[in-house]
Amino acid sequence: MKTSLTIGLETLTEEAMAGAIASIRGAAEAVSRTGLALVEIREPAGRALSRDKSLSQREIQILACLVRGDSNKAIANHIVITEATVKVHIKSLLRKINVTNRTQAAIWALNNGLGTAEAA
Repeated sequence: MKTSLTIGLETLTEEAMAGAIASIRGAAEAVSRTGLALVEIREPAGRALSRDKSLSQREIQILACLVRGDSNKAIANHIVITEATVKVHIKSLLRKINVTNRTQAAIWALNNGLGTAEAA
């Protein structure tokens, strides 16, 4: 069974989602090499991005999988946990790094030295 995501009236396959993430990752790396910021994550009302909250080893493993563009199912199979547990870990790490989605989390990981595009 193929995984897909419906956004509005468009349905994206797992391959299309992975391709989009790979494109973003490649663009982020190219821009970071020039010293410019591709994506700036801003917090409402002047809240700073929290870097003092430590991530667990499992959250760091999952971030690496997000950088690769893995689906929840692929992450669960790779780490040998359930998809529900993957969702719990993702929700926790999104909260800790103050981002709202997995793409922002992957970009955050790249910008903070927790993953590389080459490893993906």
